[in-house]
Amino acid sequence: IVGPKVGFNPVDIVFDLNILTICTGMEEHNNYGVDFIKATEEVIRVCPGAKISGGLSNLSFSFRGLELIRQAMHSVFLYHNIKKGMHMAIVNAGELPIYDDIDPELRELCEDAILNRNAESTDKMLELAEKEKTRLDE
Repeated sequence: IVGPKVGFNPVDIVFDLNILTICTGMEEHNNYGVDFIKATEEVIRVCPGAKISGGLSNLSFSFRGLELIRQAMHSVFLYHNIKKGMHMAIVNAGELPIYDDIDPELRELCEDAILNRNAESTDKMLELAEKEKTRLDE
């Protein structure tokens, strides 16, 4: 595509990589956040100048209806992926908390889940979700 045959300028190409759901309770889904980060890095390596996009709502689909958790997950995901080369995302930007303003415990749980750095992160996120559901029902 970027070679002489087609001749697209790499800066005119946007790769919309698929962001998959984490914290589903299925172990094989636990690394999807890390997989996206690695895919971003690989696309940038292979096609320098190209842009990376992705729809964030898939990431947090396990927590639909729990916007505090979902928005924190989205903010944390962007915080780490922008550093790796992600340029844009499909997200309600007006609802995103600033990374440093996220409750430290929630931020750490989100990072553990997104970066798959704790084998218990899904269980901990699901426990948090139950607490949030109870809080919302009160």
